Amino acid sequence: SGREASYHRLFLTTGSEPRIPDWMSASRSERIHMLRTIDDASALRAALASTAHLLIVGGGWIGLEVAASVRGLGVAATVIESEPRLCQRSVPEPFSHWLRALPERHGVSFVKGKTVENVIDGEHHVGVLLDDGSSCIADRLLVCVGAVPHIALAERAGLDVGNGIVVDESGRTSDPNIYAAGDVANFPCSFAGCATRRESWANAQNQAIAVAKAALGQTICYSDLPWLWADQYHHNIQIAGLPERADKVVFTAGTEPLSGVWLSIDAEHQPCGAIGVDAPKAFRPVMKSLKNRNSIDVTGWESLDLR
Repeated sequence: SGREASYHRLFLTTGSEPRIPDWMSASRSERIHMLRTIDDASALRAALASTAHLLIVGGGWIGLEVAASVRGLGVAATVIESEPRLCQRSVPEPFSHWLRALPERHGVSFVKGKTVENVIDGEHHVGVLLDDGSSCIADRLLVCVGAVPHIALAERAGLDVGNGIVVDESGRTSDPNIYAAGDVANFPCSFAGCATRRESWANAQNQAIAVAKAALGQTICYSDLPWLWADQYHHNIQIAGLPERADKVVFTAGTEPLSGVWLSIDAEHQPCGAIGVDAPKAFRPVMKSLKNRNSIDVTGWESLDLR
C-alpha cells in the first residue's frame, strides 16, 4: 500500500508455501490441488464429493494423511513417491515398511521410485506422465512435494539467507534488530549438531515463544527436541529426534495391536531418534531420555534389519 511503519524490533514469521514443481507450472487445470490453507482444504473437500479416484504426488506426511482421509470417504487413492520408500527423509527403513503396509490394508495404491515428467490434462480427468513412460490417470490430482520458505522480504532487507532466513540460537538474524521464527527460520539445532529448518506446528509455536522472550532481553536459546505427530487412520504417530539417522533400529511392541516404539541408534551407538505408534506411555520416557541425552535400556527389544 506504500504505508510505512517504524520498529525497534522486527519479527519475520513469513512461513512457507507449497513447492510448485516445474512440470506443473504450465497447467491451469482446476482438477489439480495443493494443500496449505483452510481454503485449500475446503476446496479439496468439496471437490471430493464428485471424485472417485484421487491421485497424490508426494508420499510424505501430507500425502499420506490425505490418502487416509479420502479412503474414509470412499474415494480411491494412488500415491506417487519419487524415492524408493515413504518418508525417507524423516524415518528409518523398518518404519517406512509399516507406513506402506498400513494404507495398503485400507486400499491405497503406491507407485514408488518414479518421478513425474508432465501433466496430462483432460476435460473429465487429470493425470501425470512418469519418467519410465507410464502414466497415472484419476479424477483429481493433489500435489504435495514439500514447501519453500518465504524469504523474499529478508533478501530485500539484505539479511543472510540459505534454506530460509539464517538465525542464531535466539532467533536473531544478521541484523540484530530483526528476528525470525517458524517454517522460515534456519537455526542451529543443538540436537542435530547442524543448522536446520523445521516445518511443524510445534516448532512454529515453541520457537516463536522463545524468540519473543529473547527479543525482550531474556537469555534464551531455543533448543527444543525435534518433534512432530501425525494421524494415520485410527493410529497416532509421534516422532522425536532424528530417527532417519539410524545405523540400527530396535523395536518394542505396545499393549495394542500395531502399537509400539521404534528406537534409532546412530553409528556412534547413541540413541538419535524414536517413533511411537499408539504408545504414549512408553514413548514419553524415551522422548525425555533423548532430550536429556541419556542412555536408554533396550534389553528385550527386538533388533530390526536395515537394508
